Amino acid sequence: MKPINAIDLDDPLSGDAYEELAPMLGRMEKQNKRIKAQIDAMRSQRTELDAIISEMQEGLLVLDKKRKVLSANARAREILGLEENYSDKTLPEMCRDAELLRLIHSAGGESRYGEITANGRVYRVCAGKAGSEGGLVVLMEDITDEKNAEESRRQFTANVSHELRTPLTTISGYSEIIEAGLAPQGDIAALGGKVHSESLRMLSLIEDIIHLSAIDEGAKAPDFGKQDLLSVAVESVEKLRELSESKQVTLSVDGSSAYVMGSRVQLMELARNLIENGVKYNRENGHVWVSVLAEGRRAVISVRDDGIGIPPEDKPRVFERFYRVDKSRSKATGGTGLGLSIVKHIAQSHGADIRLTSALGKGTEIVVSFPICAN
Repeated sequence: MKPINAIDLDDPLSGDAYEELAPMLGRMEKQNKRIKAQIDAMRSQRTELDAIISEMQEGLLVLDKKRKVLSANARAREILGLEENYSDKTLPEMCRDAELLRLIHSAGGESRYGEITANGRVYRVCAGKAGSEGGLVVLMEDITDEKNAEESRRQFTANVSHELRTPLTTISGYSEIIEAGLAPQGDIAALGGKVHSESLRMLSLIEDIIHLSAIDEGAKAPDFGKQDLLSVAVESVEKLRELSESKQVTLSVDGSSAYVMGSRVQLMELARNLIENGVKYNRENGHVWVSVLAEGRRAVISVRDDGIGIPPEDKPRVFERFYRVDKSRSKATGGTGLGLSIVKHIAQSHGADIRLTSALGKGTEIVVSFPICAN
């Protein structure tokens, strides 16, 4: 028995043993190699799985039937504020989110879905059965951007309906007066002018909405290529020269050529909206300065005015669709509330950054910085 007891089970062929044991030892060696290969494969799969789980943007929890946390990736710990050492602790001991605990409690044979809010973000939660021992797998997906987009769509629909209702009501009212013959002969021309003015306002609004939707789709414009921002600024200023003179606002442009990759039509739209805002929201004998220059790897266009300025509480919202700082003045100047929103979307589609500085009663400066393109 001594040679048999001396067999190294990890390496059975290494020792001296009876010749009659050779077939058995050979089979043991083959079995050892097979088991080692299976263990190595399992370790490799476990390493890959751990790497995938740790890099997941979703939070993942695995609970046993007593709701002890068996596994929690870094994202789940961040969402729920769990300790890194969670062994032998149940989820209710570490987390007090009522909605999450309700989902886990109700999850049984079928998956349960819900939403929780943590750290100012909204997460869709799915809790489903894992295995036959009553365990659970809980997946948490960040849907904050989706919720914000949905809310933006609702607000956009409501705002469009409101903005279109006003001119349509005016047009309908004046048309009804003219149709019924209630307007004196001398007032018909004035009423017709009102109808025409409101029609143009509604047409302008619809064109801005269509333009904004086209930018949102993200398709490259047909004229996409190398563009000189200085040329865009100069042309935009010239097109708005008549408006600035009627408002008694001085327009000036300076700087040097700075090239970017983009759509000239969209860049013209961006510059026009910025300059037009500087003119419209200015005072008599005011100024608007337009400047273009290259700063390192960025091409920068700046539009500065000494107009009415923006209140501090309105600064975070001026790029929202239909948001107006001075609603009465915007209506008077024919603004649709979409100009700066269009600027923001054009900048985003060109990989540009926007910086706004403003002081109430002193003026506003908006700087748009693009990735520069070599000459």
